[in-house]
Amino acid sequence: MRSQERLEVLMLLDLCTGGTLLDHCKDSIATRSGFRSSASRESDDIWPVFRQVVEAVAAMHAVNPAVSHRDLKLTNVFRSGIRWIVADFGSCSFGTFNCTDKHAVQAAQDEVDHLTTPDYRAPEQCALQVGTVLSPAVDMWALGVILYQLAFGATPFQGNLGTLSGRYHMADS
Repeated sequence: MRSQERLEVLMLLDLCTGGTLLDHCKDSIATRSGFRSSASRESDDIWPVFRQVVEAVAAMHAVNPAVSHRDLKLTNVFRSGIRWIVADFGSCSFGTFNCTDKHAVQAAQDEVDHLTTPDYRAPEQCALQVGTVLSPAVDMWALGVILYQLAFGATPFQGNLGTLSGRYHMADS
């Protein structure tokens, strides 16, 4: 559908009654089921879930032009039976976006500020300037943050400054 010169896509998805991946992580810590409750979780628990998320993102990136989710995080991954489904496509974009001038930088900054979550932002989303290219690579960064969070129970960086400084939170093992 077209809405005020923007393409609007309506999608029909599964009813996911199993909660989010964040809910599952919190529940597993509380009940000691599912993922391990220690700060450093067992990889056997994490890989099957993470693989499903990666496969969903790979399918999005495989189309032409590639679809970037731009807001991958634990609360945007839902459980439906035994499957994990990536959802909340309100921040998606198609192809790449080049910040060619200060107006493009401001437009990109407005979208990043309103449509993405600080702890999952790639460095290029944290420090937009003329010449910055936003591409599906931002999803690869977010996948790394998700994997870290699944393994250690916390995000490695806190907001834009943490990401840009390279200072990360190393969970106790």
